[in-house]
Amino acid sequence: MQNQKKARYASLDGLRAIAALGVVVLHVKQECDYEIAGFWYQRFVSSLTHLPLLFMIISGFCMCCGYYEKIKENRISLTEFYTRRYQRVWPYFALLVVMDLLLGFSKEALIEAFADLTLTYALLPNYKMSILGVAWTLGVIFLFYILFPFFCFLIKDKRTAWFTLAVTILYQVVCVHYFMDSAHVVAGYKAKLNILYCAVYFVAGGIIYLYREVISTWVAKYRWGVLGIFFVLWVLYYRIPFPEEIHGLWLAAFFALLLCYAIGTDGKVLNNKGMHFVGDISMEIYLCHFGILRIAEKIGLKYWFGNGVTAYLFTCLFTIVGAVTFSACAKKVLYVIGKRIERKRV
Repeated sequence: MQNQKKARYASLDGLRAIAALGVVVLHVKQECDYEIAGFWYQRFVSSLTHLPLLFMIISGFCMCCGYYEKIKENRISLTEFYTRRYQRVWPYFALLVVMDLLLGFSKEALIEAFADLTLTYALLPNYKMSILGVAWTLGVIFLFYILFPFFCFLIKDKRTAWFTLAVTILYQVVCVHYFMDSAHVVAGYKAKLNILYCAVYFVAGGIIYLYREVISTWVAKYRWGVLGIFFVLWVLYYRIPFPEEIHGLWLAAFFALLLCYAIGTDGKVLNNKGMHFVGDISMEIYLCHFGILRIAEKIGLKYWFGNGVTAYLFTCLFTIVGAVTFSACAKKVLYVIGKRIERKRV
């Protein structure tokens, strides 16, 4: 049964891979001063800044796949649950934090590194980290892990889950209109750093889990129709100037539909060896790619081919290959070290 479930939702690796690689090409654009015009670069690539929200919806769904029933039926202790979460995330993240600290050591960096290593930094008020700046996503997701037993209570059944979704939608609206103003947060604070603003994405993933059987059957039957709706919504996103309070909810619906499509299809676009490989290390790629981009900057690689499309594509390729290589090797080494530590304990 476990293998069947993995095969059934194998396309999720494709979504993770797309999200991770999309963020990489976005940050190459943001960190480089290329003179490139056109919709695909100025509008499409810039819009990829929202892809971390897709990680959140996927996390809500996948955490339910792994732990929802176990927690509801008391088949896993809180000690075991939290131990697994730290074991999954902490070693690789700690490696990156230490490396970043050594490259730019200061008292402030040391303090931030301490907060990072606890993986609870998303609880800090108005937090903004200079070490591994992209780690805000992990901070919010790990806070979701911490709250997951309570999350299971909030979606204990379908009726309660829909009520919870309504509350999280309202929370996102009031965050935009009230709680994220200058009286409540410091200048430059972004709403997406807050778990209550992002709660709608995790709950959306949880609701999709509750209806996974129906959704999977329906998408398999009307696959091309679902894909057509997805592309219509995609086009409308660039054509309609959504108000700020609607924008986040539109993204929630958009990414939720994409997740529904992924769990109901086994097409080769999302479900292939390359997607599985990259998807399995997607969070690692997301966390380390800024370091690879920094290397490209130090050796002057960003402008080897001028200041146009060729230079941009080459820098993207270098960053992606470097991030994938580092992530895969580091994960393997950490896995071997972890196994040796376990054997010594036994």
